[in-house]
Amino acid sequence: MENKSSRYLSNFAGSGDGDRRSFERLLADVLKPFIRELLLVDAATLIGYALSEDCSNFEDIIASCGESIATPALLRYGGCVAVTCEWGSAPAVAIELELHHTALTTFFQVVLASDSVEIQLHGLIFPGPAPTPAEAWRQYRAALSKTPQATSETAAQVLSAIAIPAIRQIM
Repeated sequence: MENKSSRYLSNFAGSGDGDRRSFERLLADVLKPFIRELLLVDAATLIGYALSEDCSNFEDIIASCGESIATPALLRYGGCVAVTCEWGSAPAVAIELELHHTALTTFFQVVLASDSVEIQLHGLIFPGPAPTPAEAWRQYRAALSKTPQATSETAAQVLSAIAIPAIRQIM
């Protein structure tokens, strides 16, 4: 049986282009319009849906917010959401998401907290044999540069126009 896809989970290079953080930064830049839309949803609503395990509403929210960056069905709810509630601190909502493109699939989590938004990359799947780190980085950049948001705005415009002070720079 022929393997038609390869996982690229822990083969990230140590540092520089192609390391985990560079993948996360690029994904965060592409997701900024989506995050802006998602932050407009009432936190209590998100927490309520999460606690009641209401997947259909999360699918609708993600699809609606995802229209700002992608064609329909490109950004999808990953089927899991978690809420962290601790005494004395604000709750946080972690939503599993998938970004599907013909060149790759990206699995990641968006963590919404009272003072930050974080992107945590879980893995990539490329069609065909496993790429080298340099090839993976090139394919990833090429795929993410083809979203409507990326073609309508340059990276500098996106970075200068960001209106969400809560997005923490991924280090």
